[in-house]
Amino acid sequence: MRIVTRGIPVLVAILLSCCASGSGPKESVPRLPPGREEIATSNRSPVDGKSREAPRISAIQLEDLFQLREEGSVLLVDVRPAFFFRLGHIPGAYNLPLKTFDTGVNSFLQNLEGARSSGRKIVIYCADLNCPDSLTTARKLARMGYSTSVYRGGWKEWRSAGL
Repeated sequence: MRIVTRGIPVLVAILLSCCASGSGPKESVPRLPPGREEIATSNRSPVDGKSREAPRISAIQLEDLFQLREEGSVLLVDVRPAFFFRLGHIPGAYNLPLKTFDTGVNSFLQNLEGARSSGRKIVIYCADLNCPDSLTTARKLARMGYSTSVYRGGWKEWRSAGL
């Protein structure tokens, strides 16, 4: 019996391309430069009706994320497809894939509200520097009134650091 391996690289390429795929037209997402913040305004009122400052999207580096995680003061959100999340993720992270964000965010609101009320930072991450899904998700959450940080190094940098 002969095993055909020629199709495996194609399968891997298809699976890796799922990171930035969604169900609909692609939107161009500019990258957030390291250390820079982007101010996003919200068209929606806060859930509890209290006035808050405009949601912010900021960048976070590996060292700061590690410290926040050790202190238990972070809500980690992995936006990669569930398949990749199951293969490995930052310990303690929740999976909210961008592809299913619109249908899955309502069941995740309790986690977001809990993080906000307890003062924990909401950190979004994806596969690596080339994956725009984390910034796209951060923008969606900003429109809902949540400030977030984007960990641009993503799962790849975290894993490479041996953490």
